[in-house]
Amino acid sequence: MIKLKIEAFDSGLKPLMRHQKPYFAGHESAVIKSLLNLRSQAGGNPIAHVVDEALLDFTDMTDPDLATNILLKYVDPYVEERNRYDETQTISKAPVPEMSSLVLTLKSLAVLLKKLSVAQIEMNMNMISPLIITVLSAIPIVLVWRTFWTGADVDFV
Repeated sequence: MIKLKIEAFDSGLKPLMRHQKPYFAGHESAVIKSLLNLRSQAGGNPIAHVVDEALLDFTDMTDPDLATNILLKYVDPYVEERNRYDETQTISKAPVPEMSSLVLTLKSLAVLLKKLSVAQIEMNMNMISPLIITVLSAIPIVLVWRTFWTGADVDFV
């Protein structure tokens, strides 16, 4: 079923995004969230790259500051969930993004941050810095697990 959704998207909505950009003005948040939701459903599907390309293309044609704010708000529940100190701490009711959509969000943010001015980045720093700290804090765990599992040596630079 998800394959059909992605194929329909690729043949219908993607060309519309390319050639009818004004129709998407004011609907950027809905489009971005829909693409990320579709990506989270497409885990393991060989044509999921279509959604990845579409989101990267869409964020490229959208105002970088607007798209950055949308994506940062999308990953905020993930940051809250990963940074709470214990189970009694309350978090927002927003769903935590799936890992596949989180990775796509980080890719898109990397492209968008290059386009922002220093002043725009500073204005978003209160949301960017917790995300960076949260994401980077998981990297050594992955390397340790990979080293343990494969027995490979890892050199830290």
